[in-house]
Amino acid sequence: NWTVQQLADYVCSFQVLPWEAHVLPNEHSVPTSEHEDAWEHRDWCETKLLGRFLSRTYVPRQTAACDAVPFLCESWLAAYVEGLNTTLRAIGVSGPLQPKRRGSRPRKVPITQPPVGREVSEEEAKRFLSEAREVGKQLKEALQDIPAGNCLLLPASLTKHDRQKLHLAATVTDNAIQAKSFTVDAGSGKRRLALWLKGNEEHTKQLTPIEVALPEYAIRLGGLPDLQGREPTSRTVIDAVILPLCAKYGVVASLEENCDANGIRKYDIPNNICDYVLRVGASLSVDHSQGVSQSEESSKCSLIGVIEAKRCYAIGWEGMLAQAVTQCFLQLVALQVAETNDLSSRRVPLFGVASDGRRWVCLELHTHHLSVTPMLDSADAGSLLMLLKFLARKFNSVRVVS
Repeated sequence: NWTVQQLADYVCSFQVLPWEAHVLPNEHSVPTSEHEDAWEHRDWCETKLLGRFLSRTYVPRQTAACDAVPFLCESWLAAYVEGLNTTLRAIGVSGPLQPKRRGSRPRKVPITQPPVGREVSEEEAKRFLSEAREVGKQLKEALQDIPAGNCLLLPASLTKHDRQKLHLAATVTDNAIQAKSFTVDAGSGKRRLALWLKGNEEHTKQLTPIEVALPEYAIRLGGLPDLQGREPTSRTVIDAVILPLCAKYGVVASLEENCDANGIRKYDIPNNICDYVLRVGASLSVDHSQGVSQSEESSKCSLIGVIEAKRCYAIGWEGMLAQAVTQCFLQLVALQVAETNDLSSRRVPLFGVASDGRRWVCLELHTHHLSVTPMLDSADAGSLLMLLKFLARKFNSVRVVS
């Protein structure tokens, strides 16, 4: 039986791994104590609080979509969701499904086409932010250097806090500057800030939003716990969620792989069998007539990480996920040692997934720390899309490095 204490024997605290790419942890934050909420206002948590940390469902801050994710598009996503629901129906998952009402229209959100202006790079925006009291003066000088009637367009990668800081600095420090934020992407909710000198009122007209439809998906995963917690059922769902994405990014999943290695004995790491080992590179097709084993062929591939499957319960799932995270961590360490015998030689951290088919937790094994995401409930369509975006970014980054 895997326990959180086993994990705490190796790492006393873990860093919170954000689901959304633009949310960056603060490495200087102190670990959360047992007297504080493990999920509020801190980027580090004590390992002994892992169960409490995982008991809270993460709610995406933005509507998930396939923007800026290589190789994913709405047509692929629609086919993917249809295939997932077909698998769920086939194994007897009946709901809850949130069908669209007959005659209902897709939800619409306002977006705005950027007006004519000069694009400000991320580096230049950071320089503006670093100017502190002089930011208003710097922005006015930049506006005076561009053709009359144009505006400055700040990048969409800025955080909401930075946009507000520039907006306030520009309009309060110098009343000759006007500013307005506008939505440029319906799926992600990304916003940009436009700045212009007073007298160029045509920009206000250009920044009139138009409505575009967002795709909607209904997922049956909410009914998975009704199947009484059979692990083969969870693994069937994990297959349906993960394997199409693996195929899309050239990732190969090896099933039931033993991560036993001579090197792990000196680290006192227990042997165990991985449900899924993910690699990118050469195919895992094995020619047994030539005496080539799967483990030998696997070594030619670049190791990405592992997936640990657990039974899906309606009650008590927090403990199962905490066990899965512990087991996943030990598997990653064992595979790292078996691959290189050096925990500090990897360019990209090993990646782990713990799931019961409905609920998902991801982790990264870094040289000096462990990162763990909050729990994501894929019964919600927006959360499922967030999971796909997160995994797609991970798979693509490893593929590029490989």
